[in-house]
Amino acid sequence: MLTEVTRRVRRIRGPIVGAIVSLAAGVSIVAGVYSVVAGAMFDPLPYPSAERIYAVWDMGDSSGRRLVPADLVARLNSSSAGIEAAGSYATAEPSLDIGGGQSLKIKGAIVSPPLLGILGAIPIAGRTFDEADADLTAVPSVVVSERLLRDRRIPAQLEGLLVISGIPHRIIGVLPEEFAFPDREVLIWSALRLPPRSGWSGQALVRVAPFVGGGARSALDSAIRAVGAPERLAVVPLKELLLAEVRPALWLLQSAGLLLLVVAVLGGMWGFSTDAWERRSEFAMKGGSGLPSGACCGTTCRTPGLLHW
Repeated sequence: MLTEVTRRVRRIRGPIVGAIVSLAAGVSIVAGVYSVVAGAMFDPLPYPSAERIYAVWDMGDSSGRRLVPADLVARLNSSSAGIEAAGSYATAEPSLDIGGGQSLKIKGAIVSPPLLGILGAIPIAGRTFDEADADLTAVPSVVVSERLLRDRRIPAQLEGLLVISGIPHRIIGVLPEEFAFPDREVLIWSALRLPPRSGWSGQALVRVAPFVGGGARSALDSAIRAVGAPERLAVVPLKELLLAEVRPALWLLQSAGLLLLVVAVLGGMWGFSTDAWERRSEFAMKGGSGLPSGACCGTTCRTPGLLHW
């Protein structure tokens, strides 16, 4: 009896092991996705008074990126209808000169002067941007992450110069390594400098005043209409904006986890069905040869014309 059980286990060992591995991987991925989603949905954002920060989306933007014209954001920033500040931003991947004729690709963000203040960014050295940094006649200025300064390849220091995409920029401030926006990969923020009527568009954030309270969305809608914005503009909480950016990756991971779970179930079913089919064939041959049940178990059948399973 023990020999028979051992033989059956060996027979289906491959499919079963594969099913167990797939099941473990699938459960791990699904659990990981759940923890990320739960953290993104329920953990507070790492920005002071984040519940007062909203994104402004142009739902009619043909590019699908929901960009808002910078001049409209500037008008919102000057509005007094419950808006504390409004700012624009866009991500970029400039080349950073690290000396010796070499350059390094990094991820950065171009931001209007109010943007870092909206997010409550507090530098550990220097300062963040003010309106003077948007002057086209001034030396371009940047704020860098503490993580960038720790990179020994990059000759950066406060009030020093960084050559970014061939243009010298002055470092005016350093943000703590914990600060991240729009994502953790961004290491440098450059002041947005635009000529009048440039037509440039970017992502937009606004911070509502504390007295607005629970009616923030309706107050923002009214303020947007008051500055002549089109009807297709919409406001959403900052958390919804950040979730929208990672949602495709989360869906992909969840789909991969579910696929592995399906593979695990099918692998287990295949292993057991294969064993059942082999047992059925074995019993059929034994019955036709007149051998007692178990006569061929664990040994090679020597009856002429019989196939050993």
